[in-house]
Amino acid sequence: MTQEKRMSAERVASERPIQIFMQDTTRKKISLPTWGYIAIGSIVVYAMYKLYKTYTSYYWLRTVEKRCLGISPSENILILIHSYRDSQNTASSILSAIQSAYCPKRVFFGIYQELEPHDADVYQLCESYVTMHEKSYLQNNVRIISMDDAKTTTNGSLSAWRELSNRTTMGEKYFLIVHPGAEFTSNWDKLLIDEYKLIQGTTIVRPEETIVLSMVPQKEKRVVVESSPNVDTWMKTLQQSGNSVNKAIRAHRLGSSFPVVKKFNGRIPVITSKIFPNTPASPAESTVMSTSLCFGKLENFVHVCNSSPLFDYPIADYATDWIMSAALYSDGMARFFVPRNKEGIVVERRTHTPKSCRPKYWSSKDLSAFCQKEYYDFMNYVGVDKNEGIITGRAQMGLLPGPQISDIIKKYGTLQEYERIRRAFK
Repeated sequence: MTQEKRMSAERVASERPIQIFMQDTTRKKISLPTWGYIAIGSIVVYAMYKLYKTYTSYYWLRTVEKRCLGISPSENILILIHSYRDSQNTASSILSAIQSAYCPKRVFFGIYQELEPHDADVYQLCESYVTMHEKSYLQNNVRIISMDDAKTTTNGSLSAWRELSNRTTMGEKYFLIVHPGAEFTSNWDKLLIDEYKLIQGTTIVRPEETIVLSMVPQKEKRVVVESSPNVDTWMKTLQQSGNSVNKAIRAHRLGSSFPVVKKFNGRIPVITSKIFPNTPASPAESTVMSTSLCFGKLENFVHVCNSSPLFDYPIADYATDWIMSAALYSDGMARFFVPRNKEGIVVERRTHTPKSCRPKYWSSKDLSAFCQKEYYDFMNYVGVDKNEGIITGRAQMGLLPGPQISDIIKKYGTLQEYERIRRAFK
């Protein structure tokens, strides 16, 4: 039995195919996992980004040096910004002014920021994004006054601008007031200074009078972002929304506009704007001004800040334009002109809704009574009667036309429109 099993096993073994095993001496191809390719790609992208930043920084520095040759330091500009819990919009305006200026070396900043706990700091936001060369520029040209407990300590924008004009000036010749969120057009500094000198060289302004350039920037569609974004998210949002601004400027839809008075907000007249039907061929004079863009001699502005009693009052945001117009006209002997530029000088583009500044001791009743008594000549000049609640056609017209028909048509489009508004004069 055992022999039969052995023979059967041998028979089965002889019928099986012979299997030959050979050792593979060739090297196997090693493949990187997916994360490896991602890591290598990230390194390449980061290196290209650093090269791009280095090149743009070098190019910007060379361009600045070339443009600023021959420009006198006596033509420096001090930009005054009151930032009431609005650090992101303020930082974007600073960066826009630097990058769009014809000569950034002559542009200085006085920032009065009022913060609450957990509010971002303006300087830290700017410093996180700029290049090495721009960072040294920020250190030398940006001066910031910071105040805590904004809700209870604020006195409004006029008080902030007075503090800035007295504490942050270093011999600048001109001042420029803008709101947080102002987006500057290319070569804005050269445009403003050239326009100022053009008006100064004419005979329409007497030696004892001062010149103030002012306009109401067009507002772009607001882009809403999260309440506490990081710097990268914030800058990405600005760049994306900036595309629409550039397209609008190229299409000449954001031209110059001039301030007018249209209605009362309680006891205070509110200044709004109208757009020129055609860009004026000569400087257009307006009856009021707007703090959205206010440009003039810094020496004159400092004098008004320290001499006008209106700067002692707590002022709410909605009354700032009217009160500033009264102070500059009556206490500073100012005449208001609209800068001529099809593309405008600035565009107001905010990344989020700003906090409204309303000081704790703000009283429209007291301020209105004081203006009616002490600034009656200005109110009569503009065409506003507070006692009767009347805003005349002169105030709604906003501009002072010359005697020539061509000048009227350039400012109002047609004679019919001019006559329609003129009939409302009282």
